[in-house]
Amino acid sequence: MSDNKVTQTNTAPRAKLRLGFLINRRVTLADVKEAQAVVAQIENGADVIQRFNALQLVQHAVLAISVIVLAVSGLAQTFSDHPLAFQFIQLVGGIDTLQVAHRVFIAVLMLLAASHVFYVLEATSVKLRFPSMLFTMADLKGMAGMVKLFFDPNAELPQFDRYKPDEKFVYWLTVFSVVVSTLTGLVMLFPVQVTTLLPGSIIPFAISIHRWQAILLAVTLLTLHTYQLVRKNNSVNMLKGSIKVDDLMVEHPLEYEWLVRIAQIDETRHFPIHFAGTKETTKKQEPQPETEGKTAQDVTDSLTNVTDESQNQTETVSNVKEEDKIKFNQKLILEDQAEVVDLTEASPNAGGSEKDEMPKELPEQPE
Repeated sequence: MSDNKVTQTNTAPRAKLRLGFLINRRVTLADVKEAQAVVAQIENGADVIQRFNALQLVQHAVLAISVIVLAVSGLAQTFSDHPLAFQFIQLVGGIDTLQVAHRVFIAVLMLLAASHVFYVLEATSVKLRFPSMLFTMADLKGMAGMVKLFFDPNAELPQFDRYKPDEKFVYWLTVFSVVVSTLTGLVMLFPVQVTTLLPGSIIPFAISIHRWQAILLAVTLLTLHTYQLVRKNNSVNMLKGSIKVDDLMVEHPLEYEWLVRIAQIDETRHFPIHFAGTKETTKKQEPQPETEGKTAQDVTDSLTNVTDESQNQTETVSNVKEEDKIKFNQKLILEDQAEVVDLTEASPNAGGSEKDEMPKELPEQPE
């Protein structure tokens, strides 16, 4: 990739950049290292970069296979009177085979939905990350720019972050269809138990909703989603998990701007770092002491040294107190001896005369 392209992207108008950052972000050290690796690949001239990890690719593949099998098996049963549907049913082994396949992939889809819910809850509650698939004001402004571009080909291309509004629309349509199809499918699978709690009219209502939402999802995925990922971008992102650098610069310039921004964060800082929009809300702290490379024995030795130093200080204080105590006792002894000497000098002689025992006259006090 040429340097001109990188320079052109880095000098994008900041006013437009802020539109894509009207969300809260939480950056960890792993995010910084990942961004540094991606930016380094782009600056070194890479044509393609990895955009999705293995877990995301597996989830997408399971979702795609499940939706295709459920759509084909369900529509074949719904329109079984049609010659093509009848031939397909005979080809796969009869209606019983389709029903078994339909129920198996319903279970697979429910497990996938549960795992995705757990993934989202972990990202938002534990890792404190803003859900990237939620619509923001930036998406509304971007859609307005796309409408303007439709009527005016010379208009400026709107800038988007990691996911564009049409991609978010397909995501939420899939979520809605999975929830509705699961609920209505359970009603159809257990009609007796359901009608003990709800009126019987719920059964034909559930069948109708189940059928038409499946048709809506199938048509949307075959038209909009296939067009936007394969034909429009001439790429297969979710099959390989990669994206062309040229497509990243044109379709998701704000994502690249964000990668460049966090790649410049010092790794010695205290993580995580929080951003509200484009403003960093985490107060800068002193880096924590490095503990990497230290073994448990090293840590134990350090703690032992600290304990020994503390014990030595305690012994020193005790010794000082003991010396003070000895000096104080010696002082008391000297004072007692001095008092004894004074008393001895002031006492009368045992062999003296009576005259000597008489007290001497006191000297006259001066006036």
